[in-house]
Amino acid sequence: MISDTDDSQRNETDRRLSSDGSKFSRSDKLVKSMGLVQPDPLETEAMKKPKYPVQPDPFDTHDHSLYSSIAFKSHVVNETSVEKIHQDDIAKTDKMTLWKRIKRQKRLWSLTREVDSQLQKLHGVQLEESTSKGGNPAASALPPTKPFPSPAGNVFSVCIFPRKENFYSHMKSFKSFKDIMSDELFQNAPADWHVVITDIIGSTRAVDAGFYTDVNTIGAASISTVLQELGQEDVPYVFGGDGASLLIPPHCIGRVLEVLMRLQRLARDKFELGLRVGHIPVKTLVDDGFKIEVGKYELCAGRCIAVFRGGGLTEAEARIKGDVEKYCVTGPHSIGGIDLTGLSCRWNPIPSKRGKIMSLIVKANDLSVYRELLEKFDRIYHGKLDEANPVISNKEALSYQSMSKIYEKEQRYHSTKSPSFYGRVAEIFAAVSVFKHNLNPIYFDPNHYVESFGAHADYRKFDDMLRMVIDCSDNQVGSITALLKTEYDKGRVMYGTHISQRAIMTCYVEDESKDGGHIHFIDGENGGYCLAAKQMKWQIRRSIRMKHEML
Repeated sequence: MISDTDDSQRNETDRRLSSDGSKFSRSDKLVKSMGLVQPDPLETEAMKKPKYPVQPDPFDTHDHSLYSSIAFKSHVVNETSVEKIHQDDIAKTDKMTLWKRIKRQKRLWSLTREVDSQLQKLHGVQLEESTSKGGNPAASALPPTKPFPSPAGNVFSVCIFPRKENFYSHMKSFKSFKDIMSDELFQNAPADWHVVITDIIGSTRAVDAGFYTDVNTIGAASISTVLQELGQEDVPYVFGGDGASLLIPPHCIGRVLEVLMRLQRLARDKFELGLRVGHIPVKTLVDDGFKIEVGKYELCAGRCIAVFRGGGLTEAEARIKGDVEKYCVTGPHSIGGIDLTGLSCRWNPIPSKRGKIMSLIVKANDLSVYRELLEKFDRIYHGKLDEANPVISNKEALSYQSMSKIYEKEQRYHSTKSPSFYGRVAEIFAAVSVFKHNLNPIYFDPNHYVESFGAHADYRKFDDMLRMVIDCSDNQVGSITALLKTEYDKGRVMYGTHISQRAIMTCYVEDESKDGGHIHFIDGENGGYCLAAKQMKWQIRRSIRMKHEML
């Protein structure tokens, strides 16, 4: 029902629309003001059965279980123009100016309410019919389209598309890292999902210039901004040092690319770094014979990271880097800020307790090789490989940075002209008081939070290759290096290592008061994964060159 206030506003709209004295009716002018043309009455029947069925936008920017569309037939261009509306808000589309006009029309809001009301009725009837027949309501096929008359006299078609369940949310997780070899704990990625890859362009040069902490920050931000944007949507991801790999469901891909383009702008303007953002449908890889197997490795209760096998992720990265025009996001950057809430780099680098921090990357030619390597690594650590975690190994050396240093960093993440920045400064002051000056807060236990860092640290991971950042003695460095060289000489692995004195930790904190509410991305200082990857790439190029010479 439309209130008296709505009526008065509608009358005022009528007055403005008719102020030019032309012969058009109110509904004609409403449609004209939206940049569309009212259909001819003789075409109404044709509109009820659109020549081109309305399909869901693969880059839809909203996560809803039902999608609604209004189709207006234009006899100027003789095609159907489709825009989406929803009762909660108006979808972001390329025609944002058009929708701002629509938003000012209270009359159109009544149409929106009618659409959503009809959607609910349609959905309810379908579920009732499915249930009465003994079917599965969640799997029922909803009617593809149904025409409804609008209050303005137009005819629009409504399509309902049921949202698929998130496969990753329902996957069984595993707690032992050795289970990355267990086939029964992995699932194939759905064909309609997208692989999203981010990485810093020219990261090696940035490392040589002394900016590896910045490289790590933007790499971790590739994950944190997506998680912030998607909220409760659980998606697989893994941190790679100078970037990240994620799997994104089709109804979220538009939103994800949007926020990552904003991160591109931040990286360029504030850090002078180029961030490459690319995506490729899983189906494209599967059709070409590749596969992406996904596992769910549980760091601790409530916090998991993804494990990727099958070679599809490596292929996706190669294609994205090899064909920027086809797979990468390009064009003008989005207007608006970026939400870096929870992302911080406020802890000083963690010194090695044993003497060295080793960052290593290993790519084997068979999964069984990884199992052997992990068992041999464990023997090198006398059955205590878990204690190689740099955060656990030397947690007593954890120290918080100064207020001035953190403030200097925050100026790069956030606009100092924004009112929210002052709230951020207050939060920094409170954090420094707690973690540097040992002020005990009432709302959470900082000691438990810091003690839990080790369990929330991703110091080892697997994304078609084994990645580890471990605390080693000189003897352990020698043993691991000799082992990898032996396997390399046998032709079973390619590898890269980097040695530093300290590990660096980039944090993403959703809720510091509970286990699982935070994750800490670990890398080696002064190059870490980036320089280890450089060595491995050299080995790969050398191997390819030798094969060509033999031919």
